[in-house]
Amino acid sequence: MIPEFDMTNLGLLHYFLGVQIIQNDHGIFISQEKYICDLLKKFNMTTKTNEHFYRSIVGGLMYLTHTHLDILFSIGMISRFMHSRSVHHLRAAKKILQYVCDTINYGILYQLVTEFIFFGYSNSDWAGSIDDRKVQVVFISALVQV
Repeated sequence: MIPEFDMTNLGLLHYFLGVQIIQNDHGIFISQEKYICDLLKKFNMTTKTNEHFYRSIVGGLMYLTHTHLDILFSIGMISRFMHSRSVHHLRAAKKILQYVCDTINYGILYQLVTEFIFFGYSNSDWAGSIDDRKVQVVFISALVQV
């Protein structure tokens, strides 16, 4: 591609759109440590509650779900109350921020494996059989060699 386009090699990727990337011989580790620090500074716990403040917290936390899958359900629950928030919802959002603060250096590690077995299912036939209306589940198994 270099003969066709004017390109510059900037080296390994370290930071992109709020996601930090560490690449080494063991694999690739991605996290949002700097983004979490900035988010915690932006929303200190003494700020008065208002609609914009709550929406900003929830929006910021939603972005964290790229690398913090463990908070996905909680964020989904508090995001339901964007237009009718209460003190209880703000307290729950702040609890999630406290949890994120305690897990600031958590992330996802992708490692190279020589054998990988994948099992999954498809639940696309919600009605199932016409006779008994039971859901049909299809199991998939694949062995990937790298």
